[in-house]
Amino acid sequence: MRRLPIKRIRQIVQAGSLLFFLYLFFRTTYPLTSFIPVDLFLRIDPLVALGTLLSGHAWVGKMLWSLVLLGATMLIGRFFCGWICPMGTTIALFEKLFGFSPQRRSVRGENPNSGGDLLRALRASMENIPNLKLYFLALILASCLFGFSTLLLFDPLVLLMRTATVAFFPILIFAANSGLRIVGPLAERIGWDALSYASYTQSYFGWNTIALILFAGIVALSAIERRFWCRNLCPLGALLSLFSRFGGIKRRVSRACIECGECARQCPMGAIPEDSRATHTPECIQCQTCAALCAPHAIRFGRGAPRKQVQRPFDPSKRALLASAGAGLAVAAVARTGASEAVRDTHLIRPPGALPESSFLDRCVRCGACMKVCPTNGLQPSFLQSGIEGFWTPRLVPRIGGCEQKCNLCGQVCPTGALRDLPLEEKQFVRIGTAMIVRSKCLAWEQMKTCLVCDEACPYNAIEFREITDPIGTFKRPFVIEEKCMGCGLCEQKCPVGGASAIRVDRTEEQRLAIGSYITEKKRKLREADEREKER
Repeated sequence: MRRLPIKRIRQIVQAGSLLFFLYLFFRTTYPLTSFIPVDLFLRIDPLVALGTLLSGHAWVGKMLWSLVLLGATMLIGRFFCGWICPMGTTIALFEKLFGFSPQRRSVRGENPNSGGDLLRALRASMENIPNLKLYFLALILASCLFGFSTLLLFDPLVLLMRTATVAFFPILIFAANSGLRIVGPLAERIGWDALSYASYTQSYFGWNTIALILFAGIVALSAIERRFWCRNLCPLGALLSLFSRFGGIKRRVSRACIECGECARQCPMGAIPEDSRATHTPECIQCQTCAALCAPHAIRFGRGAPRKQVQRPFDPSKRALLASAGAGLAVAAVARTGASEAVRDTHLIRPPGALPESSFLDRCVRCGACMKVCPTNGLQPSFLQSGIEGFWTPRLVPRIGGCEQKCNLCGQVCPTGALRDLPLEEKQFVRIGTAMIVRSKCLAWEQMKTCLVCDEACPYNAIEFREITDPIGTFKRPFVIEEKCMGCGLCEQKCPVGGASAIRVDRTEEQRLAIGSYITEKKRKLREADEREKER
């Protein structure tokens, strides 16, 4: 039986990994029924684990899976980047789509360094700045150490998850609904009523254009150099490269090598120098492209040290590393001392179960999983409502969608514990804010109309109508019972007033517990209220 070539096996594994990532992504929805954790890829990410450990000063139990990947990297090598990483596979697919692959240039007989003076200059600059991604990694970890975890949004798995959530998924839903509208009349004629009326709930996210531009920029960098992101910028790849130095499986070149240099030209990571017998092991992603194309079959991958192993100069004591760490400290200092750090937007409402703001910002990696799973689309990315440090963290925008009483999925999909995974019963006792009626806009207060929408929408019975007499007459008008209000925002979402709602939720009386039970806290507050009432 003929064996599949290693290149084909790797492509199958890569495709399977990307499809598995997409499967978990689409299962990140209400109701959450997947028996496999939908945040599995984020759980195995050692950069996310290390970053949250440094910034939050606490180990997250879910992140123990990352030790498996680190252990496998130390045993095998940097295989994750070449075989598993869905971000790397996605970049490779776009490279083939846009013709960035060097194989196409060699087939045409073009110079690999062709592409114009600007591209040649950029390629030369990359060669003169080795270990760029290691400096970027140092900057990220240093900023995390000083309490600024925002730069973790550049982790490749986080970046891919966030881009898929806020940019690609809404576009996909729009395209699907457009297609259903086109085939709907035909389906109705032939009696397929289910298809003729089928539609998907359209989701909307702020800053989706920014996410799309960032992702497009990463792909466009491949015009400068194949797998530019993976070679020069990826902080997760940099972290794995440090551990891959201990890997047991390495590239080995026999004496049959004719030094044609084809392996060096085709290596996607530039791990093979001009001396094609040598290998820069930390950059080797075990893809075995070189072995597959070697005509004399002089290359194989196995245990034992390679005949020649080159080491690009990287001295942790050098100025560049210190400058990177210093830049991380500077970024953290600027972010933590901004004016917005002292005055948080009163309408910035965090999801239920969010840790106290400082701890929440330390642990949140801006992956967007909570936004994807929210059934009302109410969770949206922040901009500067809590300063630079809060950029792209989730916030509830009640006018778009409130927080459903019977939903606790955002805490379940959070990989770092920035949102506590609360039981549904306890989640219903979490107060994330308080509603307030804007009487100048309210139909019942301003126009004396009978409007019961906010009362009907409130699942906590926190709205009551009282008869108020004024010179015009006696009318029933709504009041918020603050002790009952949980700040879910469903009243704000359903308010029929155009534009800004006539009832708005702000973060007044929000509860943010790092430990302990919200039910116990609620009972304690009720006892205190009863005691105050008795004293009166």
